[in-house]
Amino acid sequence: MASPLSEEETNYLRMVYLLTSVSPEAVRDYFDRVFPPADLLVELNYHKTTLQNLKRQKILNASQWAVLYPSSLTTARSTPGGSTTVASTNFDLTLMICLLRNISGINAPVRGFDELPLPAETSAGSDLARIKYYRNIIAHSEDSKLSNQNFNDAWKDVSEVNIFEQI
Repeated sequence: MASPLSEEETNYLRMVYLLTSVSPEAVRDYFDRVFPPADLLVELNYHKTTLQNLKRQKILNASQWAVLYPSSLTTARSTPGGSTTVASTNFDLTLMICLLRNISGINAPVRGFDELPLPAETSAGSDLARIKYYRNIIAHSEDSKLSNQNFNDAWKDVSEVNIFEQI
C-alpha cells in the first residue's frame, strides 16, 4: 500500500496544478487578447521570419513549428488533437509565452524573461516571466518536493499575477 504524501510532496502537486491547469488558461486568455483568434494566422505569417529564426536557434522545436504551421495532414496529425487549424487552444504554455515574448512587443522585466522578476514589477511581461520561472522549477524538479517556505513564496508569486485577475 502506498504511503501518504508528505507535506512537501503535497506542496509540489499543488504547484503542478496551478502551473499546468490554471496558469495555461490565464495565459491563453491574455494571448487571445493580444493575438485575437481571427487574426492569429495573419500575425504568425507576418512574423514568420522571426519565428524561423527562433526555430533555427532551437528556441522553437519541430513539434511547436507543426502546431504553428500545420502545412499538411501528415504534419497536423502530430499536433494536439491532429488539428489543421491554427488556434491558441492547440498551444501549450511554453509556446504561448514564447510567442508573447518574441512577437507581441511585450516589455521584458528588468532582469530579462529568464530570471524571476523583482517583486515590484507588475507588467504582463513580468507576470509571464514569473509563471515560466516557476513552471521550469517544477518541471525540472528531481525529487517532486517543495518546502513550505518555497511553496508559499511560489504560490504567492504565481497566484497574484495580474493576468489571473483578468480572467
